[in-house]
Amino acid sequence: MAISSAVERHHIVFVYDHKGRNTAQIFAGHCPGDGLKGFTSSTVTVRKLGRIFVHDELGVVQAPAQTSVNVRFAPQPS
Repeated sequence: MAISSAVERHHIVFVYDHKGRNTAQIFAGHCPGDGLKGFTSSTVTVRKLGRIFVHDELGVVQAPAQTSVNVRFAPQPS
């Protein structure tokens, strides 16, 4: 089954197949910037609580996306 569309309504992402059937409902978070970020025929990408998650057509988390880390180096003594 392939994803035909994904729509966000009131912090919920609804996933639909090619026949228009709802295959998943994914909570999208309520923080600024959270929500539906995009979809392909096999995945839906959603930002929740500041983190990116990739779901399949049934809403199962496939992988939390890798997060970036800010690293600060202290100056080296001369």
